[in-house]
Amino acid sequence: MSGERIVKANGVHLCVETFGDGADPAILLVHGASASMLWWEQDLCERIAAGRRYVIRFDNRDTGRSVSYPPGRPGYSIRDMAEDAVGILDVLGVERAHLVGRSMAGGIVTLAAAYHHDRVASLTLVSTTGGGPDLPPMSKEFTDYVGSGGPDPSDPSSLASCLTNHFVIDTNDPGGPGHRQIDAPVLVVHGELDPVFPPAHGRALQQSFPGAELLILEQTGHELPPPTWDVVVPAILRHTSGGWEEEEERLASKSLAAGDPTGWFDQLYSAAAAGETDMPWDRREPHPLLHQWAQSRRLAGAGRRAVVVGCGLGADAEYTAGLGYDTVGFDVSGTAVRLATVRFPGSTVRYVAADLLDPPQDWLRAFDLVVEVITVQALPDPPRRQAITNVGRLVGHGGTLIVIAAVQDDNTPPAQGPPWPLSRAEIGAFATDGLNLVRIENVAAPGRLGERRWRAEFHRGTKG
Repeated sequence: MSGERIVKANGVHLCVETFGDGADPAILLVHGASASMLWWEQDLCERIAAGRRYVIRFDNRDTGRSVSYPPGRPGYSIRDMAEDAVGILDVLGVERAHLVGRSMAGGIVTLAAAYHHDRVASLTLVSTTGGGPDLPPMSKEFTDYVGSGGPDPSDPSSLASCLTNHFVIDTNDPGGPGHRQIDAPVLVVHGELDPVFPPAHGRALQQSFPGAELLILEQTGHELPPPTWDVVVPAILRHTSGGWEEEEERLASKSLAAGDPTGWFDQLYSAAAAGETDMPWDRREPHPLLHQWAQSRRLAGAGRRAVVVGCGLGADAEYTAGLGYDTVGFDVSGTAVRLATVRFPGSTVRYVAADLLDPPQDWLRAFDLVVEVITVQALPDPPRRQAITNVGRLVGHGGTLIVIAAVQDDNTPPAQGPPWPLSRAEIGAFATDGLNLVRIENVAAPGRLGERRWRAEFHRGTKG
């Protein structure tokens, strides 16, 4: 966490504080009327940052240590506050950020997205409203509570002893781009007991953005107390993840830079298990190219052993077991193994956490069928060559290896990865340690227009 500091953004002085790694996706937290950045609790900011996000909070004008104006005479509008938010990104060198706005700040971040759509990756709108004549008013209990003390927002003279400029700023944006110009993904978070904007406001707001998601927090009012964080934080992380493939790219990059080529697998599965991104490689059916191959060979595995390399969530291992093989499914991710056992209760597959780069010695030349589907290509080189060798070493005498992987075309620049598609030479390299190549096919990738896949079969001779 960096210390808070005063910066000049959009021509005014604002106090800003950041949490986490600036290389991670940025989340800008903007609070509502008269609330300083401290209303985004430090523990909440740190928790979001722990999900590999760069969290930014700042004091709006007339709050905290930011610029202030004479009570009742604000020299700015809500549009200026939206420009402040973008100005903070400029100062911090953030090209694009996910904006989270609470209460009145829902309007601030929505304006920022409308006028600066290229700077806003997503919107999360918390306890706010888009307004409308048919929406229910504040609850009587809340208005009675507010009316029991405090100034009259319609009387500037009554504001002299209390900083409430946010209640009298110009919130209109005539002729502005409006919601129609916003194409960023939107998440609406709303308390089911919100007395300021009853839940109908949240539902209407969701409907005003095509494809927006709505998260209703049970037994929650206008605020986000700590008990809600177990729900809210994963929802925000998931909404800002960009999907598991983007999360994979970020995690792999950091893991590889740290000299750990496989650590990111469990990080990715763990994030998905916590609801922080969608589940990677999530399928219930076997890979179509594996199924086609097995059917063409009329495989029957009764009394024979099989192992599925990088089994993930277990679809290919379950299919192999269904062919009659006594099947082991292993993955370097302990979380993936745990998820597979939960997904397939009562399965005959023995799911094991193990490392292909250092497989158990009693697995060497121990299996009649070895299945490697889209696993080795997730590793850079090194250690990819060692992984290729170790896959082949699992094949027993008289056994078969089937490999399915993305094709690296000789005329296409190598991918930055992951994944790193395999070249023809790398596919051929599985024929080592006594394995013989049976055939290599270059086929269309099912469901992936324009992509190609290797399907290669290898065989080890019977014991001399």
